[in-house]
Amino acid sequence: HGSWIGYFVSCFVQFAISPLLPEIQRSLNLTKSQIWVSNIWMVLGGIPIRFLLGPLCDKYGARLVLTAMLALTTVPCACSGFVQTLEGLIIVRFLIGALDAFVPSQYWITCQFVREISGTTMAMSSGWGAAGAGVVQIVLATVLFPIIIFLTKDYDISWRLCMILPALISISVALYFYLYSDDCPLGNFNEIKRAGLMVERNAVDSFRSGVLNLNSWILFLQFAGSCGVDLTMCNGTAVYYHARFNQTTASSGAIGFLYCISAIFARGLGGWASDIMYNRMSMAGRLWAQLVSMVTQGLLIIWWARTDTLGLSVCLLVAFSILVQTSTATCFAIVPYVDGPNTGSVAGIVGAGGNVGAVLLGNVFRTHSQYAGAAEYMGWFAIGTALLTPFIVISGYKGILFGEDNNRKRENRILVPS
Repeated sequence: HGSWIGYFVSCFVQFAISPLLPEIQRSLNLTKSQIWVSNIWMVLGGIPIRFLLGPLCDKYGARLVLTAMLALTTVPCACSGFVQTLEGLIIVRFLIGALDAFVPSQYWITCQFVREISGTTMAMSSGWGAAGAGVVQIVLATVLFPIIIFLTKDYDISWRLCMILPALISISVALYFYLYSDDCPLGNFNEIKRAGLMVERNAVDSFRSGVLNLNSWILFLQFAGSCGVDLTMCNGTAVYYHARFNQTTASSGAIGFLYCISAIFARGLGGWASDIMYNRMSMAGRLWAQLVSMVTQGLLIIWWARTDTLGLSVCLLVAFSILVQTSTATCFAIVPYVDGPNTGSVAGIVGAGGNVGAVLLGNVFRTHSQYAGAAEYMGWFAIGTALLTPFIVISGYKGILFGEDNNRKRENRILVPS
């Protein structure tokens, strides 16, 4: 539970500003382009840290890394209420994005369950956690923001006061799981190493191994086409419906909630489907699940982008949000097989792909004159990355086009005496 709750709070904090962006835009007198610049800087902050956190998890364990991220993110979150300029907004959003807890949360799950059910367990954890991005949309924009307006009669002060709640939640959860959780069923990593039950990992060697594996980079691109879309939509759904369909802040936040909340069940669905396909077709099954999910996701996004009716647009938004979440899950279900002893590093590289994709797509939305055109590009981007799936070759497994099943070559992520 520490994995998904920690990631839930991380998403709650990261996207706390997103549903309030229409108010922030008016308060700070910002343009559409400047709002998207702040979105881009938020996801940009997570790129280097996701690369770094993987090897740190291999060395120190997920518990310390995750709780450190939650504790540190409290500071920029609380300070966001004092922002007066675009530069200040960019700084706090960059720092919040840099303290993302996705990688340690996913790594924590790999330490708790065997790989044969990794798709379901990792997806359920990340899905329940990612729902924080949806819950915060409705908690802050639709519930708390109107209440504070009613009490203060001041729109500018109201959005600033809203940012106190996520900061308090983050520091409280960080303290609890630091004190009352373990890295794995055998205990914390430092205790297991002292008992001689685990090899001491070198963070640099672990990172090098992950970087030199071609599969890491294919999954990096595919996570850009799945999680990158998800991050873009979590940041931009409220702004999109406010600008294109003239919705209020409260209504836009509610629509953003509808997009994000599908993560509760859809990621678990994608992981479960990946596990089922693995049981039937081995690794080729996981790869087919990935390919079909991502192509379908892209086609639905293109349809959504070409829709000018609010009702149909929202229905298609919910539909493709489900496929985005399943694609994210099927992608990460492959990660534990890439390089077993260095799973943290691989997870960090793949996780960074989501942020890179969000930066790319954020720039498309920032520079494109029409939201519809930018959204359609996003759909084609997802399809393009999906077509890389046949080129994934996992040692010891037959893929869609290449490789062969060989039990002797299959690597297992296990704790062994040093």
